[in-house]
Amino acid sequence: MRDRRGGNGAVQQERSEKGLGDVYLAQRRYSEAEESYCRAQRTTARLNEDECQADAWGGLGDVYRDQGMYEKAEGSYTRAQRIYARIGHDRDQAKTLGELGDVYRHQCKYTQAERSYTKAQKIYAHIGQDEDQAEMLFNLGHVYLLLSKKNKAKQYYRKAEELYAGIGSNQNQAITLLQIAKVYCLQSDYEEAQETYMQAGEIYARIGDEKGQVDALCGRGEVYLNQCKYTEAEEYLTRAQEIYSRIGEASSQARMLLVLGYIYIFQYQDTQAEESFLKAREICTRLGSDQDQVRVLQGIADMYFLQSKWEEAQDTYMQAGEIYARIGDDKGRADVLCRRGKVYRIQRKYNEAEEHLSRAQENYSRIGVENGQAATLLELGHIYGLRSQYIRAERSFMKAQEIYARIGNDKDQVSVLENMAGVYRFQSKYKKAERVYTQLEEIYTRIGDDRGQAGAMNKLAKVYRIRSKYTEAEETCIQARNICVEIGDEGGEAKSLVGLGKVYQAQSNLKGAEKYFSQARAIYDRLDDDIGRADAVLGLSSVMFEQGRLAKARRLRSEAEELVDLSEGDDDDT
Repeated sequence: MRDRRGGNGAVQQERSEKGLGDVYLAQRRYSEAEESYCRAQRTTARLNEDECQADAWGGLGDVYRDQGMYEKAEGSYTRAQRIYARIGHDRDQAKTLGELGDVYRHQCKYTQAERSYTKAQKIYAHIGQDEDQAEMLFNLGHVYLLLSKKNKAKQYYRKAEELYAGIGSNQNQAITLLQIAKVYCLQSDYEEAQETYMQAGEIYARIGDEKGQVDALCGRGEVYLNQCKYTEAEEYLTRAQEIYSRIGEASSQARMLLVLGYIYIFQYQDTQAEESFLKAREICTRLGSDQDQVRVLQGIADMYFLQSKWEEAQDTYMQAGEIYARIGDDKGRADVLCRRGKVYRIQRKYNEAEEHLSRAQENYSRIGVENGQAATLLELGHIYGLRSQYIRAERSFMKAQEIYARIGNDKDQVSVLENMAGVYRFQSKYKKAERVYTQLEEIYTRIGDDRGQAGAMNKLAKVYRIRSKYTEAEETCIQARNICVEIGDEGGEAKSLVGLGKVYQAQSNLKGAEKYFSQARAIYDRLDDDIGRADAVLGLSSVMFEQGRLAKARRLRSEAEELVDLSEGDDDDT
């Protein structure tokens, strides 16, 4: 009887310690909270009180998580969820799995985060906890978005949104709609993005959430920004910034000032850009938020980059990198390394560029950020190409292309393929270049980019011509020209005409070649495009030379030399 009474007293003591830990945690008195939870955990372990022991481990996880001590938090939450699983406490296990997923996400361990959120979501679905299930679906959407798996992100956000709508959780439904709109924007589906932001705004208006309404307004401005509609973007985001200031949302105000800074840069309004960034920095310094401050620093560094102020850009990127290191943000550190590598590449400091980009690529690979990994591989490919290390360039481009294809990033995939085709052409591997340009044309067709499709076809026609496949070259030029005429792209049409001129000239049809070069020249004259005009004039000059009209050929050659520097030879790029 004495032992049992002693045991009950010990359990009551544990519960008191646990309760005291909760109080300290709420007051952010982390040392005292940790001591209380540790005492509770030791007591319950001695008494084999599993539920209380799991609660204590969970409390310790909260303490470590709130201090950014994620590895310790991970260990504590793992112990707690294993005990809850063993004793059949489904809801507590799911809650702890969700917290464990958050810790993994903060450490950029996205695969583990995905696994934890998925387990938690399944448990909540099994026990009928719709709101908690929706939260896990939302978190999964966020993880997939961080991994650049946009279709999966949208799928899980949509599932969460439907659950929130079904249970009448308007606030969470609107938050989820904001994320869905963001995915649409990233996929360049701007009409759907605008419509979804408007739906979110309507819900926020109905429930009287002013901050939510301005969040939706801000989203609409960012859609315009992605469309390069800077006037509309500036109008929406300036309104958003003013409202954030009025309602006391300083962090959001700083973010708007940061985005406005980029808009001013894109419009070559450097003074306004600098003012906007400095205001954002003042707010973040006042708030004492490392996360906000580092974003502003990165924005200022980007401003210097776009202004070609390389030393200032490097210094500011280094400051940002130091903060990312201090707060344990591995993705942020990788982003900065990648940007610094780009600066070195532009400065032709290729060894330093390769070193920084390789480190960035390794970091992205380790934390599972495939989009970042592919972007650094693309940059490395550029460097190898500039060094004439074509095999290494080809290997980097191929790896980048495989990643972009796997995650469905068509926009960057076509950029990689363009560079890969260029590497093949430099090596006179025209059969491989032909295959890549054909692949490019198919992607542009699939995503509905007519201008890109016509450009790829013009380049494919050039490869056909070099390989003496004149019928295919002529047909491809004509198709490209028809697309350009249909969409009103006169520059693209002129390129197709130059390509046709070269195809006819290669077959000794000089009259036909002269006709097409002359038509191209007339368009370039109208567009006041010196580079294009020089290409057409050089074509005419070579035709005149073959026809024996040497005086006119020389005059045309001189005209082309006045338009562009021909000292390095003709690029001959149609």
